Amino acid sequence: MYAALSCGIIFTDIPARECFFRRGIRKNKRRKDVKKEKKEYKPSTARQLAVRIATAAFLLIVMIALIVGDTFARRYAVSISNFFGTGEQIQAVDEEVANEAAKTSDGLVRSIADEGIALLRNEDEEGNAVLPLSKENATINLFGWGATDAGILLSGDGSGRSNPHEDLIVTLTQAFTENEVFFNQEIINIYERHRTTQDEDWGLSATLINRSSTTLKEPVTSKAFPADVMQRAKEFSDTAVIVLSRYSGEFLGSGTQSKQKKYGLPTDETREYNQITTEKQSLIKLCNETFENVIILFNAGSMMDMTFVETGIAPDGEDIGKPEAALNAGYLGQSGAAAVPRLIYGDVTPSAKLADTVVYNPRQNELTRYNEINGSDIVYSEGVYVGYKFYETAAAQGYYDDVTFEGKTGYDAVVEYPFGFGLSYTDFSWEVAEVSLNSGSALDKDAEVTVKVRVTNTGDTYSGRDVVQLYFTPPYYKNEVEKPVISLVDFAKTPELAPGESSVVTLTFTAYDLASYDCYDKNANGYATWELDEGNYTFRLMTDAHTPKANVNDNGLASGGELTYRVSKDIAYTTDPVSGADVTNRFTGDTAYLGLPSDGSSLSAGWTYLTRGADTGEDWASSVRTSRYSELSGEDRTAVEAKAIAYDGYDDVYTQMPEFEKDAGVEYKLVVREDGTAASGNDFTSGSVTLKYNDELMFYLADPAHYNDPTDEKWKTFLDQLSKEEIRLIVEDAGYGTKAAYSIGKNVWTDQDGPSGFNTSNFNPTNDSKLTAFPTENMVGQTWSKDLLFRMGQVIGVDANNFNMSNIYAPGVNIHKNSFGARNYEYYSEDSVLSGLYAAQFSLGAKSNGAGVYVKHFVNYDYQTNGRVWETEQALREIYLKPFEIAIKEGGATGVMSSFNRFGPQWTGGNHALINDILREEWGFNGVVISDYMDGTSDIMKMDQSLRARSGLQLNPNVNAAGANGRIDLNDPVDVNLARLTVKDVVYAKCNVYYAAKNNTIQNEFTVTVSGPRATKYGFDWWIMLLVFINIIVFGLLVWRALALALPLIKDIRMRRAAKAGAGSDEAAYAVADFAVSGADETSYAAYGASETAAAGEEQPEEAEASEAEASEAEESEAETPEAEEAGSEIPAPAAVVIPAPAAAPSDPTVRAEMDAMHEQIAELTRKVDALTAALAAKKPTAAQRNAEKRKELSDQMKNMDDKLSAINEMLSAMTRDRGGADGSGAPDRKKK
Repeated sequence: MYAALSCGIIFTDIPARECFFRRGIRKNKRRKDVKKEKKEYKPSTARQLAVRIATAAFLLIVMIALIVGDTFARRYAVSISNFFGTGEQIQAVDEEVANEAAKTSDGLVRSIADEGIALLRNEDEEGNAVLPLSKENATINLFGWGATDAGILLSGDGSGRSNPHEDLIVTLTQAFTENEVFFNQEIINIYERHRTTQDEDWGLSATLINRSSTTLKEPVTSKAFPADVMQRAKEFSDTAVIVLSRYSGEFLGSGTQSKQKKYGLPTDETREYNQITTEKQSLIKLCNETFENVIILFNAGSMMDMTFVETGIAPDGEDIGKPEAALNAGYLGQSGAAAVPRLIYGDVTPSAKLADTVVYNPRQNELTRYNEINGSDIVYSEGVYVGYKFYETAAAQGYYDDVTFEGKTGYDAVVEYPFGFGLSYTDFSWEVAEVSLNSGSALDKDAEVTVKVRVTNTGDTYSGRDVVQLYFTPPYYKNEVEKPVISLVDFAKTPELAPGESSVVTLTFTAYDLASYDCYDKNANGYATWELDEGNYTFRLMTDAHTPKANVNDNGLASGGELTYRVSKDIAYTTDPVSGADVTNRFTGDTAYLGLPSDGSSLSAGWTYLTRGADTGEDWASSVRTSRYSELSGEDRTAVEAKAIAYDGYDDVYTQMPEFEKDAGVEYKLVVREDGTAASGNDFTSGSVTLKYNDELMFYLADPAHYNDPTDEKWKTFLDQLSKEEIRLIVEDAGYGTKAAYSIGKNVWTDQDGPSGFNTSNFNPTNDSKLTAFPTENMVGQTWSKDLLFRMGQVIGVDANNFNMSNIYAPGVNIHKNSFGARNYEYYSEDSVLSGLYAAQFSLGAKSNGAGVYVKHFVNYDYQTNGRVWETEQALREIYLKPFEIAIKEGGATGVMSSFNRFGPQWTGGNHALINDILREEWGFNGVVISDYMDGTSDIMKMDQSLRARSGLQLNPNVNAAGANGRIDLNDPVDVNLARLTVKDVVYAKCNVYYAAKNNTIQNEFTVTVSGPRATKYGFDWWIMLLVFINIIVFGLLVWRALALALPLIKDIRMRRAAKAGAGSDEAAYAVADFAVSGADETSYAAYGASETAAAGEEQPEEAEASEAEASEAEESEAETPEAEEAGSEIPAPAAVVIPAPAAAPSDPTVRAEMDAMHEQIAELTRKVDALTAALAAKKPTAAQRNAEKRKELSDQMKNMDDKLSAINEMLSAMTRDRGGADGSGAPDRKKK
């Protein structure tokens, strides 16, 4: 076909002919290239494509994961750095000084344990005391998982966790060894073999991820302790100590306490977490049968069910026998375990008293467990009758008259151990030595009474300490103000007294301490405030909340240990006796904050509260809750949720932005260089320059009078130096400290969790600083020692000085509502006064050594929930706010931490009536309020509400991750002004604590001289560099792999498209090559092909349509099978040959004859070509016919045609040389002639 085309060119244009032949050579080369390309190229199979796509998808996932990881790392960089120990460095300023202080502080830890482990039972079957044991040839058997080094609990879980240094830890086995008591190693080995790796989710041995497990670790008694083992144990010692441990904490809610999950055994749904297990039940029974003396040691964060101790009855009713002795300890701290053998063998006489009431069968008798409706709403339906106030009042009301249990009746059938109960090895006598106001006198509004009691150790063997407890009973009038029959008003503990030795202790109370809060004006005197009803107030010296001290020598000052004072006329405190501010209802009736009373009386829920009598006929028995209330209705819930809004009272106050960045000189800088010049930002971190506090400025700012004066020019000048960004960082980024503000000379002030000492383990578990790890507050609460609490606060100050810290998130003063409180170990007691007096002493001790406190969690965080708490305002003020009030008024606390939960409809930290109206205005609190952990992602805890409540600081260690609700609107003058006030609060708190320390007059072994400011050091964040390196490597690999994947795919796509466009035949590829050689582009070729196809279609329309259909079908099924891909596309029918007309005949007859003959041959050849074309078209293979035989047949025919055309071309060339002229006209070449 192509030879025929070339013939036409020969006859018409010789130069074109020569050019055509040159191009022919290039055509052949191009055709070879096409063939080579087709031979080398192998289309991808479906499997190959799938693998490539899967690989690409995997790499995409890796890339996305890396991007997410980078984002996470940026948002939580601070916490990650702390986790790896590369963030802010908590290190001893002077290692030698810190180590020496740690030894001294460890002595206090041991003293707290000596005085904090309560002896509850000490009696054999004959009624004789068993303890103390003789230390001669002392041996003992230790039973229970808690007896092992991994099982003994030194701390709870969560923010209240402490991290004892390994050099200071004393386990129970170590404690007995230290006290030269030999324990049975065989028994311990049995527990060690049983545990395998289970200790990784228990106590201090737990990993960071698994710390929240409550899986109990007891083996099956019959398998672990067969007869031969018990026989050898009996021969080793006649005494067994059984340790009952229960792990609890912040992340262990009440849901985990409703059942017993066991290691290697089925979960027991029939028993609660605080009850003994069936395995421990059988062990206690076996030990009671085997040993002469059995001692139970409770090692838990909350009160366990101790019913079996005094009755011998297990939860299922089995009689397992009574142990001879029982000791109640909380979590022991770094070395508190050392007290256990000391107490058992009489080196120390027990002096601890319970800080909670212990009842038989808590499931039945702990009625406060019915408060929780669901996760959203909790009703404190018991009102002011919490803990012992409930049980003592219930008994007085006759509520228990018909109750019997194991031979006991009434109150004794319900209460196993009263609040304040604890045994001793010796006896004490009490004598009223002095009373500042004679019994029978009248009390006026400002009265303050002191009672001095002489305590004498009347024993003849053991030294010991005693606790004098003073309770009062107010007058009660039915249907009026609710009042418990008895309430603690003060207490005092003696120093250690040798036999025959005496000491005088002093107890104090004011008239205000006796007042009840009459929120409903139940006595109809026109007041709704703190009040004393007229009548007689009786005071009793008691050994616990139920037992008056017998045989008190009153010296005519008290009648049998009782004092009576008379109020002749109602006393109403319309103003606070300390601050002088007005006292009024905030959450009751029509004037309630947000228009929603805290008792829920405006809702349709129908909640009622416990009462001793009401006009409606309701009395004590009928008003005791023994079941949960129903959930709020949809209408009520909607009404409540609509009230969770920010206070708007400042909108008209702050309409203008404050001034910024007005430098006032070095005299307005908190920290300066030693030479008095201004410190630079580098000075605060490098440590190369000695710094000092600007005492003159800080003492001025520490004065409450200046702080509370909004017109004070010195404060204004000081605050005007701040920039907006500094304000934002101090307020938003206040997680575990406040940031530096160089404009005011403020360095970084570091804070840490508490309350059992500075806790760095939550975000830096690798920190190994020798910070003191105290026993937990539920154990500290049993010391009944104000002196120990003051010294504990001092040690907090010692550690703060030695490790460059400022404040501790402690003490915790929430109330022990029941034994289900997972965070009970962070709080002291069920009693508000005991808790408040402890917190006050803790705060005073810390301040004396330069450390600030944040009293927490303000308020009602007694159930570890974010839900809404509903209660009467009387209960709120008398029970739940009271410990905070005492800590602030008597302890000078300058920091408060709000809670997670809501009070009524609104989050406590955003409640203006709580934070501003009561805390700041009524009580006169001066200082800073910080949220609990808050990252701005919660719809409950919001920055705008916090600022407008006059709270402010956000406990967020990862400010980069803060959500919208954790941000200050820097364009809002209200936000900015209130945030600036928060900075003022922060600075005042620091200055006030510093002033207290510099002017401290108390000197003892824990007193330190407050050091100057020190540079805050930061570690090298190697993990950031590693992350950058990983990014570079991973993204480099991704790019390389992406290219490696993309190029074959692109080639696949290009070749497939080319095959489809040209119908996939060799002829199409050749045609493309020919047109490319001739200079024609693909567009012109496509046009040429289209015209030829159209011409062919006119002659064979049906065949053309069939070809089109087959091509479409082939295109659709192209990649379905490897065979189809390998076969390629269909070969289209060759286009019709178009031969140009011959040139004009030459004049030479011979030449003309030859040319005519040649034309005939060409015509014949053309006919053959047409016939071959038709044959080829008829034989066009379909998708099913693509096989090697058809291809060979077509190839042979084409080769035959090419041979014939080549022969003709040879002949034509020879004729041209012989006959034709050089100009192609057919005339002879004249020059040649």
